[in-house]
Amino acid sequence: MEVRKKLTYWLVITFIFTSLALQAKAQGKISGLAYIDYYYIGDHHNENIKGKNGFWMRRVYFTYDHKLSSSFKVRFRLEGNSAGDFKSKTKIEPYIKDLYLEYKLDETSFFFGLSGTPTWDKVEKYWGYRSVEKTPVNLYKMGSPRDFGVAVKGYAANKKIYYHFMLANGEGIKGEINKEKKVYAAIGFSPVKETYFELYGDYAPGAEENPDVFTLQAFFAYKRKEFTAGLQYGYQTHSGGEEDFNLQVASGFVVFSLKEKVNFFARLDRMFQPNPYGEEISYAPFDPTSPCTVLLTGLDFKVSNNFSFIPNLAYVNYDDISASDFYLKFTMYIRW
Repeated sequence: MEVRKKLTYWLVITFIFTSLALQAKAQGKISGLAYIDYYYIGDHHNENIKGKNGFWMRRVYFTYDHKLSSSFKVRFRLEGNSAGDFKSKTKIEPYIKDLYLEYKLDETSFFFGLSGTPTWDKVEKYWGYRSVEKTPVNLYKMGSPRDFGVAVKGYAANKKIYYHFMLANGEGIKGEINKEKKVYAAIGFSPVKETYFELYGDYAPGAEENPDVFTLQAFFAYKRKEFTAGLQYGYQTHSGGEEDFNLQVASGFVVFSLKEKVNFFARLDRMFQPNPYGEEISYAPFDPTSPCTVLLTGLDFKVSNNFSFIPNLAYVNYDDISASDFYLKFTMYIRW
């Protein structure tokens, strides 16, 4: 009897979600993506992590876009991830990544809700390999990819100028817990088609014992059909908290085509100070007591427009400790 009840329950749930999916498909657009790795850690400053290997799902998206009219659109996105701390055995549980209303007027879009921040929107597009690794400011926990608030972004001067401004809670995808708000601003310039230059800044006033956080970023990219290169510098101050500190990162990358459907990419990051958030970085914890240099490189075999197989490696060299980190990954990028 218990087995019959469970079977009936799952049949009902399957029917409901299938019906909703079919209805949503008829009225809007369903899409998704996944980053799946087999990883091997050949060396690590943390002896408990050295030698670990296995499979993980670093990202999976389920996205529904619904056009309410010619000007209004709604986006709902769920994300799920494997635990990236090398000790948790938690299940992959989805959470809300995007939930916003967008109003588009000519080349300008207005957003209300949980949407992407200006912090590395353009940087990530030019880097092109979020499936392999986050952009530097994202990876080293110097910003948040999402926030809840209001935003405006768009183009001007025949798309030679890009802008993205946001006023939000400053808590990312978490709930608001204080009266302070965070402001973001990014302005980009593309004087000629192949080049792009962006200046970015954000400010989050501290509440109670938390510090004021101020971030600056400069980014330059050069892109042609078979070659892309980028340079980035990020600077962040934490002041007024229990302990003041600064973070600085410089990064450069190249991506070029070796032949049809095969790309080579390489990136070099330099963290000039120890990162106190180092051990909290998912999938690649860093030593929090030393500056470091990080090399990322790999090959992208494009099986199709929506599927890539990407063998890649990361090497971390620390200034102040004798240990180093070495990660080897075989990444699958899938989009639908």
